[in-house]
Amino acid sequence: MADAVVAFGLHFLWELLIRESNRLKAVQEQATELQNDLRRLKSFVKDAEARARELGIKKHLKRVSCITFAHQKLSSQIRGISRRISKVIDNMETVEKLVGHLVEENGVQVVSVCGMGGIGKTTLARQVFHHEKVRRRFNGFAWVFVSQECRQKHRCLIVLDDVWSSAAWELIKPAFPHRSGSKILLTSRNESVGLHPDLRCIIFRPRFLTHDDSWEVFQKIALIERNDIEFEVDDLTEEIQQMLKHCGGLPLAVKTRGGLLATKRTASEWRKVHNNIRSHIAGEIGENSGLIINVITLSYEDLPSHLKHCFLYLAHFPEDHEIQTETLFNYWVAEGIVMVGSEESTIVDVAEDYLENMVLVGKRNIVTSRIESCRLHDVVREVCLFKAKEESFMQVFNAQSSVLDATSTRRVAVHLVDDDENEPIQNLKARALLYITRDFHPWILSTRSFRGLESLRVLDLFGAQFRRPKLHKSIGKLIHLRYLSLKETNLSVLPSSLGNLELLVYLDLEIYETMVHIPDVLKKMKKLRYLMLPDELSNKTKLELSGLNFVGLLCLW
Repeated sequence: MADAVVAFGLHFLWELLIRESNRLKAVQEQATELQNDLRRLKSFVKDAEARARELGIKKHLKRVSCITFAHQKLSSQIRGISRRISKVIDNMETVEKLVGHLVEENGVQVVSVCGMGGIGKTTLARQVFHHEKVRRRFNGFAWVFVSQECRQKHRCLIVLDDVWSSAAWELIKPAFPHRSGSKILLTSRNESVGLHPDLRCIIFRPRFLTHDDSWEVFQKIALIERNDIEFEVDDLTEEIQQMLKHCGGLPLAVKTRGGLLATKRTASEWRKVHNNIRSHIAGEIGENSGLIINVITLSYEDLPSHLKHCFLYLAHFPEDHEIQTETLFNYWVAEGIVMVGSEESTIVDVAEDYLENMVLVGKRNIVTSRIESCRLHDVVREVCLFKAKEESFMQVFNAQSSVLDATSTRRVAVHLVDDDENEPIQNLKARALLYITRDFHPWILSTRSFRGLESLRVLDLFGAQFRRPKLHKSIGKLIHLRYLSLKETNLSVLPSSLGNLELLVYLDLEIYETMVHIPDVLKKMKKLRYLMLPDELSNKTKLELSGLNFVGLLCLW
């Protein structure tokens, strides 16, 4: 019996450590070390643990601290580990308290950590600096080492990108005191804005591309490493030179034109593009703003239908939003814009090659070089929004939208800018409903019902905070759903009606900081290819996944 109690004591400490360490990743190294210690101890009493019975376990749980273990050596080791676990948990609570001071709207601007040298101020500050809640709360981060003899002589470079007005500079100017050696690099379309900060400032004007420069950029995008072209490039020299001339030396125009022609294989297709440009842009070489919009618009018009929809989907995202390309691709698959099948890789490659010349690449995978995130150039986004509205492709609602009337569009994007409650949207025709937050902030959804959305293929509720943590059973009415994201919501109970969503391809249930119950209905989702499960499942959750088609299924837990 003593061995069984030892086994149970180890099991109790193990579960305690796992539960507490998952709350805070900042103490990961300490938690990992303790886990390794416990693993070694558990191996000593493996046989005893097998003999332990569930009957009476809860009684032992209440009295575990006062049980005298038969094996004194093991008892001493376990008590030592228990004390270390308590220390880790106390550290967690201290960090959480300090994090609370930083993320709360309490009127406090400075939070000081004071104490004698070696007490752990820097360690604590580092844990808070990397804490998940802090990362979600703030937009920018800087760590400055201030020496004992501080004269603030550090030279800093601060970049302010795409400043539209002098008023915007006046708003942020107090944050940048004059310091010797520090510099501010400002970009703006408006030259008067560039002169406004300081009469002594230097205006640097990027030069237009020369014809040779344009040809070099164009070749890299449209011609190099292509083996599918069905003509000799020399036969189209005149047309290519004319197209480059029409780009007016604007790098974005050259890249856009090259990106379009990278999808064309025959001489007749290239000549058609050239004729479209010649007939629409004649006489606009000096009007660069109108020129670039025309070039992008014509590039869009010449796209195949599936790539047009790929491009228009970019209109869902706010200005300067960092778009996760994996999420974007899953939207496409869910709507049938990109088909999953034998030709999937070919379609994805074509779409990515096109996007690479229409977006500003953010991050790339260091192994595959695939684009992991991107942003839209503001001029490209302007065209994207215009075409999306013109074709009734989708509709955007934000803080400036007075009424959420989404009855006339197939796709709806709601841009969340504050913590106000968000009114429900009802649209029997809508195929996609995306709630998009800036910097991944949580937001409040004022309704639990999903009635009036029965045609949805895509529903993204990332970060939603529900009034009650139980997902409403009406989710089961959305039988056409292919994409459902409940990532980082506050849900703890999912209804059995979730099993009605048998067409789901993508299901993200990555929920943190709460124990979640999922009924055993995922086995009905035979088309599922991407599954993310919560950080912690309830004890009564028993999931059968063996019936799913695991070929190509990414299941992360």
